[in-house]
Amino acid sequence: MTPFSRVKEILNNRMLLWRGAPKNADDADVDLKDKHRETSFPNLDGEFSAQDLTRGKAKGLALIQAGIPAAETNLIKALRGLSPGIRPMPGGGPLLTDPEIAEIESWINEGCLPDPPVPPQIV
Repeated sequence: MTPFSRVKEILNNRMLLWRGAPKNADDADVDLKDKHRETSFPNLDGEFSAQDLTRGKAKGLALIQAGIPAAETNLIKALRGLSPGIRPMPGGGPLLTDPEIAEIESWINEGCLPDPPVPPQIV
């Protein structure tokens, strides 16, 4: 089972690498909400929740659609470069590895569950 914390770690780390990678002027200091024409695009290089990801959209399309296999979601298609006319995300790389994408697919197929709350510690 893939916990949401692992999905978040994968996406956060890749976005931090992407922000620091050499890229063209179109991608420099880009606001992802503007780039994807969506106010509901999750802040993948900052704080976001499982709910943010499952409710997120890019260019009017839901990133994750309930009830369909992960491989058919717009998020996985974008990460793998399977969306017509869209280069693999993050655009210009560095791209996620197949094992990283497989972990995200597993999380989606398992129901996109948030991590369970951490019980308070008794001192």
